[in-house]
Amino acid sequence: MEQVLGILAIGLIILIPVTSLMLLTSALFPHSTDKAKSVIENSQGRTFLIGVVNLLFLAAITFVFIFLVQEVRFPPIFFVPAVAALVVFATGAFIGITSITHLVGERILSNHAQPQRNIRAAIVLVLALLTPIIGWYIFFPYIVILGFGGFVAATIQKRRANRKASTTKENNE
Repeated sequence: MEQVLGILAIGLIILIPVTSLMLLTSALFPHSTDKAKSVIENSQGRTFLIGVVNLLFLAAITFVFIFLVQEVRFPPIFFVPAVAALVVFATGAFIGITSITHLVGERILSNHAQPQRNIRAAIVLVLALLTPIIGWYIFFPYIVILGFGGFVAATIQKRRANRKASTTKENNE
């Protein structure tokens, strides 16, 4: 019981910084969060599968490079790709989670102004993730994987649109 109370206390302490980071992320990357929100809203199942596949890929890269350094005794510079894979995952997942926060805010708090809606939605999301068992083991992984999948799918769509625009521009010249 003490462990559960400790986890809840840590979660409540983290509530303000995580909410602030979500607001900062939406302010610094508005196009990425909006595009990821749109992707998640339109095809949630497909986005989740994209997140699972890409998470497994990044996990494999990370484990291979950590194994090479630990067991095969490669130089420590081989930790760099492992850390880079973790940074890509963390960044993409957080942008995706921020997009999910926007989506939650639009669905349950539609009568509030956007900054206030996003703050309240972030608080609701973090508190929901603090729910023992369901929040920790089911909801949290689902939200992280869905958010990461939304980020990856939005990035792919953006690159395809840029490539299509550049080919159209080249063909017109």
